[in-house]
Amino acid sequence: MSLRWTEEQLAEYEVRRGENQCIQAQNGNGSGGRDVSSDDGPERTLQSKSQKFLDEHGYFYFHDRSRRDNQRGLPDLVVALPGGRTAWIELKTKTGRLRPDQIQSQLKLMSCGHVFRVVRSYKAFVATIQELIADAKATTR
Repeated sequence: MSLRWTEEQLAEYEVRRGENQCIQAQNGNGSGGRDVSSDDGPERTLQSKSQKFLDEHGYFYFHDRSRRDNQRGLPDLVVALPGGRTAWIELKTKTGRLRPDQIQSQLKLMSCGHVFRVVRSYKAFVATIQELIADAKATTR
């Protein structure tokens, strides 16, 4: 099944769903109560630390280093969760903002029931992964 929305359909969906979640994520406030403090330094440092955490804990994830041929707006990491779920995670710096194509990806993923998070620090990344794993395990029992 292909999910292709016209601009009008997407606009309609955004109005019905409310852009609040996207605005919060773009501004770094959509943390769901988690620590939203940011790390200093470039996004690639947060990326490296996050991937190292996933590797050290044996989590299966995907990060595509070659973005040239991919659809625009795809998140930085896709993490496999228990129960056949996935988490799509966008890593941003303190001042980083979601681009319009990233916001569209967020809406499309969330409308299909996927988890989407914007993470701005290593501490928040670890807390997010731990929370998502615990939630996924609790719902698959």
